This record gives sequence, C-alpha cells and structure tokens, in this order.
Amino acid sequence: MSSFRKLQKRGVCIGRDCDIGPNCFIRFIRPATSIADNCRVGAGVEIKNSIILHGMKIPHLSYIGDSVIGENCNLGSVTNIAYLRLDKGNIRVNGRDTQKTNWRLYSATG
Repeated sequence: MSSFRKLQKRGVCIGRDCDIGPNCFIRFIRPATSIADNCRVGAGVEIKNSIILHGMKIPHLSYIGDSVIGENCNLGSVTNIAYLRLDKGNIRVNGRDTQKTNWRLYSATG
C-alpha cells in the first residue's frame, strides 16, 4: 500500500501539487492533519492535528502541532509551533461563525 493511501486511512488529507520531503510520511504526518494544495513540507517535518492552508512552506526539521497555518506563509527551518491551554478551557475559532473545537491545543498563524 502506498504512503498516500496509508495516510488517507489515518485521516490525513494532502492537496494537489504538494511537495512532501523525505522522512515525513506515515511517521511524521499524523492523524487529523489537512495540507492544502501547493504546499511544501521539508525533510523530517512533523505535523499533528493541524490545518495547513494553500501555498504554505514548512522547511526541514520543524514541528507543527494543533495549529492552523494561513495561506502563503513561509516558516523558518527548525520552527516549532504548538499551543496548550493550561486552564483546560475550550478553544473557539472565530471567523464567519464562531466554532467550538473541543480542543485543548490550538495555535493560529497567518
């Protein structure tokens, strides 16, 4: 079974024309992750429970956890993005409508 099919079974969605670096598949792209079209994910990048929007560039050896990363962002190498609410409160995402996420972890960049 191909790496892409294994990822789909684990709840990972990868858009069109993405460039996923070596040492990322299966082990480092974790469930509940969505990567939009035209994204670049470098070697050894770990992504967990995150939404990566169109045109995002994440270079090598970075960690993105429980985050939403906006369109056309470009992170530096060895970047770590994660957020944990210490008060254990619920996280709400504001946009057109406020969404209750039921997450304890969340960060947004964009």
